[in-house]
Amino acid sequence: LTARASASVPAGVLPLSKVLTLDRAAQATYAVTANINNAMNTAARSYKDNFGWELIYQGQFTEAEQIFIHITQEFPQGGTAHIALGLLYCATGRQAEGLAQFDTGIPLEPDRPRWRLLRGDVLWASGKRREGAQDFLRQIELGGVPSLDRQIDAAALLQTLNQRGPEAFVGHFITLLEARQTAGQFVSGLDLARL
Repeated sequence: LTARASASVPAGVLPLSKVLTLDRAAQATYAVTANINNAMNTAARSYKDNFGWELIYQGQFTEAEQIFIHITQEFPQGGTAHIALGLLYCATGRQAEGLAQFDTGIPLEPDRPRWRLLRGDVLWASGKRREGAQDFLRQIELGGVPSLDRQIDAAALLQTLNQRGPEAFVGHFITLLEARQTAGQFVSGLDLARL
């Protein structure tokens, strides 16, 4: 395996015996570097996707960005890497770049409700409430909120959005979710918490 040089990790191919003599932080750096090399050069797309997401969860945005850019080049018709880059860019203060990645990824795989939720959250948080609400609505229409009816509830929410605005839309959305929960239906805690 090849490691990049750092203060405690020498560059080049290291035998396992050498890796085991490194301190814990250096071992972690070496392992991440080795996995990045694997992801960039030999791994299947699913490994690359999963490893990239794991890097995002660990806050290793630079490394995750490398992997997801590589995936967009290797698989230009896939939307997942664009969505990941969108989240990554928004998390690192590059909102315009992040929204551009969402706008690229969503049309590539338009029937993915979770992506509407993610972009909706970013838009809502940035003050673009109507656009965020429209993505939340599209998430419902695509079946991304199983406790809500794709047609009836979506139509009622659209009416609220058009007549009373985005804040009333979110209030109505919450009311519908709470009513389903009270009736004994499963309602995702994520849906309730994020609204």
